[in-house]
Amino acid sequence: MRSKPPNARFWFVINGDFVKLTLTPGQSLRIVHGGPTDEGSYYESRLLCYWDGRVWLDHYRRERDCDGLFESGGEYSAALDQLAAFQPFPDEDPPMPRWRTASEHQRDHTAERAGY
Repeated sequence: MRSKPPNARFWFVINGDFVKLTLTPGQSLRIVHGGPTDEGSYYESRLLCYWDGRVWLDHYRRERDCDGLFESGGEYSAALDQLAAFQPFPDEDPPMPRWRTASEHQRDHTAERAGY
C-alpha cells in the first residue's frame, strides 16, 4: 500500500503580509493582484502548484509607468524539505521557502524600441 504524500505547508507573502498556505498533492492556487501606483499601474500573477514532490511557483509581473512597459517573471520550485529553509530576518519573519530558479525572464519594451 502506497502512503499518501504529505501536504505542503509554508509561509508566503500576499499583499505585504505573511500567510500560511497549505496545498494538497496536485492542488494549485493562483494569487492575482494589481492596480494603480504612484507612476502608473501593475499587474502580478503567481501560480503555486504542488506536484511531483515539489511546490512550483510561476510568477509574472507587468508594470507600466512613465518609462513605459516592463514585464518580468519566472518559474521556481522548492522541495518539501526546503519550504522553511530561508529566513532573512529570524527575529522578525517566519521561515520561507528556498526557491530554486528554473527559468527567469524580463522585457523592457521601451528599451527594445530604443534599440537597447
